[in-house]
Amino acid sequence: MIPITKIPISIQCGRFREYQVIYYEIIEEPEKIREYYAHWDRMYDAGEYEASLSLEWTEALLNTHLDGDTFILLVLKDSVEILGIVPLCIRKKVKHGLSLITVFPTSEYFNTHSDLLLRYSSQEIMDVVIKAIKELKLKWDIFRIRRFVDTSPHLEFMLQSLKDNHAFRCDVSRAEPSFFIPLPKSYDEFLKNKSANFRHKLRSITKRIRSLGKVEYQRIRDFASVEEAYKTILSIEENSWKHKQGTAITCTAKQREFYRILCNGAYARGRLRLCVLCLNDEPIAFEMGLQKGRKYYGVHGSYNERYKKENPGTMLLAQFIEDLIKDGINEYDWFGEPFAWESRWTDAYRWHKSFLIYNKTTKAYLYYMYNILQNKILHRVKDQIVLRDPRSVKPQH
Repeated sequence: MIPITKIPISIQCGRFREYQVIYYEIIEEPEKIREYYAHWDRMYDAGEYEASLSLEWTEALLNTHLDGDTFILLVLKDSVEILGIVPLCIRKKVKHGLSLITVFPTSEYFNTHSDLLLRYSSQEIMDVVIKAIKELKLKWDIFRIRRFVDTSPHLEFMLQSLKDNHAFRCDVSRAEPSFFIPLPKSYDEFLKNKSANFRHKLRSITKRIRSLGKVEYQRIRDFASVEEAYKTILSIEENSWKHKQGTAITCTAKQREFYRILCNGAYARGRLRLCVLCLNDEPIAFEMGLQKGRKYYGVHGSYNERYKKENPGTMLLAQFIEDLIKDGINEYDWFGEPFAWESRWTDAYRWHKSFLIYNKTTKAYLYYMYNILQNKILHRVKDQIVLRDPRSVKPQH
């Protein structure tokens, strides 16, 4: 662990400027990291942050996805309070013949929105973040942040900090968008805003499934324990097309453990939402995700392939959205890639910004030149959304 570093910064206060000292510390020891868990939860609960910054998400990743990577925690504080908790990973990997050391936010193991857990967003605090990363003990080559939402309050400050810091080359590009559903105050209004064709299909699907027998919905409160609920999720996944393709929760021990830890941690903090559709007492579809304030993040969902023609996922999602609206949730967020089926539910989406920062090392320069020549980094995503087919997603093991 490097010593605590003090940085005096100038802050505008009315017509005058005053100086404040910000301390930052790079923590590597697991026991020392756990000392900040309570601060982490409080800061996350107090602000508007993406779900991938929650402690349960990070714990799940740390216990399943490091695979030789090094985890460090950047902590920023002043004399009064903690100003930021930034979980980072360091990876050594050969890429295009170059042995590169890459630093990235821990949340980026999954294709989610990127974010930084900072108490407030300002030029001064972002300058400290960049300085801390610059002065990491390990001489890194690449620092990347892949999916900042265009509306992130950190974006302009990150861009300015990198512009002011001549130690780095930096490529900023547009990254693919993700869909979200703005939720109105009533479910009737939600349906009214949909096309007549959508409403007709939803009624037909509901009628067809109900004709097969008893239909019930189970929420997380209806299960004896979160473990029982998780076993129910797994039973549906094992019979889904995702299991056959290799992209289901059940396909690897790593995936099973990641979602188990995530569900347990989110349940303990009151953030887990789950709905299971049962037909004649058999669970046939589920929707699961995390709630943050008045926003819901859809993490995973699936259905039993045997009922593919009945389309139980559509019926379940409609019920799930009705539940969200009743509970005062005003947004359903899909924070991954834009799938074609999602566009049937919404036409609202957000673009992302991707940052690739090159350190002053020979390997970083060579990688920078490689990217220039291959026209990968300088390529800009066009305004038109390229919709993905979920069945074309390759397994990540």
